[in-house]
Amino acid sequence: MRRARQPPMVTRRLRVPAPPGPRHLASHPLVEIRPMFQRALVALDLTPAAETVLRALPALRSLGTTELVLVHVSGVGDPFGDPHTEREMQVARLRALGAFLEREGFQVRAEVGEGEPSAEIVRLAGEEGASLVVLGSRSRSRVQEAFLGNVAMGVLRKARTPVLLLHVDPDPVDASGPDSPGSTVASPPLGDHVLFATDFSEAADRAFIWVERLAALRRGRFHLLHATSVALEEVPDAEQALAILEERLVRAGAKKVRTSVERPTAARAVVDAAARDSPPLVVMGTHGRGFLGRTVLGSVARAVAQESRAPLLLVPPHSRG
Repeated sequence: MRRARQPPMVTRRLRVPAPPGPRHLASHPLVEIRPMFQRALVALDLTPAAETVLRALPALRSLGTTELVLVHVSGVGDPFGDPHTEREMQVARLRALGAFLEREGFQVRAEVGEGEPSAEIVRLAGEEGASLVVLGSRSRSRVQEAFLGNVAMGVLRKARTPVLLLHVDPDPVDASGPDSPGSTVASPPLGDHVLFATDFSEAADRAFIWVERLAALRRGRFHLLHATSVALEEVPDAEQALAILEERLVRAGAKKVRTSVERPTAARAVVDAAARDSPPLVVMGTHGRGFLGRTVLGSVARAVAQESRAPLLLVPPHSRG
């Protein structure tokens, strides 16, 4: 008999994977060790902040990235100007910025698109065969609010590849270029320390595939986090589910895995966990139910991007895994 719908605040039961055992483990073979994101598309707005984004890009080497496609999406432009000349100037600017990355060992190409930014970024990512889209985010600024609220949200809705939000702060002293003597290149390896936030939804399951690949590629430290605001009766189920994910990471090659079930709100739990250690790579699936909510950038990811210095890897529902 179908159970009646429960009123709010009644304890819910988690969808817990089958207990670990020979059959369960057989369904999750060891992850193949291969470059995760060999070709990345990097969206740049050609403002001075673009140089700061570039300083963080050498960290992509730790994810297997060897090729970068620098993209700028232009608007309508000057109706009295020459669009061909304007496009050439934008391409030249991208190539000048890319020279720094070529000296860092990347293969770099420049592309200029025109139209609605999020749609054009996604279109170019597919056309270029990019396995990752990289967007820069600056904490607590109007620019970031507009960017996260429009471009990044649109990219996530349409993207079929993971999207990496890199936290970058412009250097108020040095504005002479990313490779000038006064510049600092803040590019710690990505993937040595990973924080995976999960609500055990299908969206989180898809994102976890990428976490397993990180374990196989980097073999670093991992923190599996579930936040809950419901009754304590749920905790044993959550701990069991996290234990299964922990075992999968160990089999993939992770050196150290810890799990936690925490009581703050989802956003607060992720931000606090990311602040306890050196900034980890935070991985989350979008469009999950409960933990991430329906509007991920309107809640959890927005809060993490604004309040944490941690890079944020968001895996959209239709991501190619």
